[in-house]
Amino acid sequence: MFGASNQLIAAVVLIAISAYLVEHKKPIWYTIIPSFFMVITSIGALIYGLFREQSLALIIISVLLIIFAIVVFIEILYKISKKKLKKN
Repeated sequence: MFGASNQLIAAVVLIAISAYLVEHKKPIWYTIIPSFFMVITSIGALIYGLFREQSLALIIISVLLIIFAIVVFIEILYKISKKKLKKN
């Protein structure tokens, strides 16, 4: 679970950098594509870990991390798309 949470933090940072780049009218493809891959991989690892964990505390933490990933990912992508639409 440590590896998945570490990758998830890195993906969130890449998404935040993408939002920054959009705000400054720079290309985002070199940050957003790896972040998609990292979020999907991290969520997959956390879901896989849900079925392997025996500890209730680790299951709860995994579920919270999955929810966090989805909420942050959707929110930042919404802001990026909103900025892109304003630009056009």
